[in-house]
Amino acid sequence: MSHHPHPLLLLLWAAWILQAWLASVLVRKFARRFERRRRLKFENYRPRAMVIVPFKGIDADLPGCVRALCEQDYPQYELLLVVESADDPAHDVLTSQLRAFPDRQVQVVVAGEAPAHIGQKLHNQLAAIERIDPRCVDDDVWVFADSDAVPSNQWLAALVGPLVDKRVTGATTGYRWLVPVNHGAGAFWSRYASVLNGSSASFLAFRRLAHAWGGSMAMRAETARRGDLAGRLSRSLSDDYSVSRLCADLKLRVYFVARCLVPTPIDMGWLEVVTFARRQCVITRVYAPKLFWAALATASIFVAGFFSAAAHTLAWIGRAPSGSTWTWSAGACAAVFLAHQVRSMHRARAVRRAFGAATAARLSAPLRIDRWLTPIWMTMHWMILLSATLGRTVIWRGVWYQLDGRDRVVRMGQEQSDGATE
Repeated sequence: MSHHPHPLLLLLWAAWILQAWLASVLVRKFARRFERRRRLKFENYRPRAMVIVPFKGIDADLPGCVRALCEQDYPQYELLLVVESADDPAHDVLTSQLRAFPDRQVQVVVAGEAPAHIGQKLHNQLAAIERIDPRCVDDDVWVFADSDAVPSNQWLAALVGPLVDKRVTGATTGYRWLVPVNHGAGAFWSRYASVLNGSSASFLAFRRLAHAWGGSMAMRAETARRGDLAGRLSRSLSDDYSVSRLCADLKLRVYFVARCLVPTPIDMGWLEVVTFARRQCVITRVYAPKLFWAALATASIFVAGFFSAAAHTLAWIGRAPSGSTWTWSAGACAAVFLAHQVRSMHRARAVRRAFGAATAARLSAPLRIDRWLTPIWMTMHWMILLSATLGRTVIWRGVWYQLDGRDRVVRMGQEQSDGATE
């Protein structure tokens, strides 16, 4: 007697398979971005750039970050390195590192504590914008970076170049790639964070899915003024989505620059990873709800497809070895497993193209997790997404915030730093 799976199960498995292969196509497109030829008009566009970098506390390689910012291969740029107060541990590191670059045009800006309605990072950015806005012409470029990344010396030039297409490009963006620096049993959580991060980065390959990332983004001063960037930042917690919405409102694109994928060293425990991941999900739910619910639906299809197919196969394979009962679910598992191998192959190729052999070797463990343990990390991701459906409170760099809407942020209090990356 043949017991065929319920039609709803067949539909679920079909969606699961389709989703897995679409993901492999997405990552393939992402990997191919690193093989594009450089455009001459991008290489020749070098306006004056103002680089704004907020700092808080000591990141994994803060001296390396400062040195990298000071050694950019770019004809004319100014650095504005911003801290909340001179008592911040980052302040002394900045001043000591900058002594090695006496000819670099740089300011260390003390922004003061943010008011209750804005995140400290954005308050720091606004303090720098207030300084540069009166002396910038419209063709100058404002660049934003995070303190936990160590960019190459070509980062600034690559980020600025595509802004030459001012009629279609509102902002350029790179993205982080988390690189674990810890080893041993505790390294799993840093590797897991790296896998989640790499999965998110792949979506930037599609223009409609591209969004700005505050750790590596640039826009013309004219665009920032026309879109009221300062006003948007003054009532927000997320510079990423503030810039993305600004570009959407002006009907301009956010252009992903593959060469600006920045390796970011991390050493995180389980609580730090969960806090970091959930914060990103809650912020996405508030500022980009369609994206959040699409992510939750995608993860739910994966989890439901995997567990139902695995359970169905195990339940029927011994009872009907010659029938067709379990072949449907086993076939679905095999098709999805093959898609995972293709996806992981393309992701490893992207890593090698972006960072070279040395960094690729450091990412070998996260890439193995991505390839062989997809059901585990996807289930964990689904659980974090589920937790983010409730509540609007997040902790960022040791400060609790309540998100009462896109334009309403309430600072709730200070706590010991969560140690998570931006």
